[in-house]
Amino acid sequence: MFKGVDMARQIKMLKFSISMLMLCATSANAREAIRLYGCRHGSSGPGGIGATAADYDIWLDCLIDTVELCDPKFDESVAAAWRHCFASGIAIMKEECETVSRRADEQTSTSEIHPDL
Repeated sequence: MFKGVDMARQIKMLKFSISMLMLCATSANAREAIRLYGCRHGSSGPGGIGATAADYDIWLDCLIDTVELCDPKFDESVAAAWRHCFASGIAIMKEECETVSRRADEQTSTSEIHPDL
């Protein structure tokens, strides 16, 4: 899956996206950036990855599992703090994925009814 992928770039993008997600609760610029990422990730077109809203729950669970492995002081309050910190950003990403999916469904329905469109 990652053959030929620039992993240094991937790591940099992951760090940036985590920072943006954490800033969503307090920064309008971060919320707008996350909306754009949500649209891009939710799209199954060019440049998109076809993510669904449920994928973000899985992503966050995996992130929390990783924190648990790396933090010797991890407990449920730490997990709750991470979830709280990411809540706004994840909600935006889910909303955008659902919007992209709904638009794709509407376009499919329209093209089935009016094939000339």
